[in-house]
Amino acid sequence: MKSRLNHFILWCKGWYQSLDNNEDIFESAAKALKLDGYDLIQKQYVIPIVLNYIDELVDKDSEISNLNYLRMYNWNNEISRMMTLYNSDYNVALMYVIKNFFQFEITRKHLSLEPPIYSRKIFNMGFMGPKHLGNSYKMLNHKTKQFFKDHRI
Repeated sequence: MKSRLNHFILWCKGWYQSLDNNEDIFESAAKALKLDGYDLIQKQYVIPIVLNYIDELVDKDSEISNLNYLRMYNWNNEISRMMTLYNSDYNVALMYVIKNFFQFEITRKHLSLEPPIYSRKIFNMGFMGPKHLGNSYKMLNHKTKQFFKDHRI
């Protein structure tokens, strides 16, 4: 299944990194959603959009609905842990739990992701590619395409 939140999930998996280390998680998530076509996203709409998408995934794919990570008990424990770990409120902790869900639990057998294409547009939005892949757009795009081809993400 191809994802309509492709860039958001890539952001969760670390393919987009914020240029501003002080940016909060909602600002970064909103920018990633903007790459997916959600223009003029405000911070308060990030969680509803993503949770609706997770609900759709669960409805469409029985493998995702069977993940132990989706159990409400586990999410509640993770949210409590994140609130303590980051000394944050409920919404920030929930955002970290969502990010961890896409980063670690969703794999290529659940979703087919398109590779990111790094360009000046991405940089102007405040994102850069992973530093270990290179520091030019050409090198980033080459290594990313190779990775996605070899690993079929």
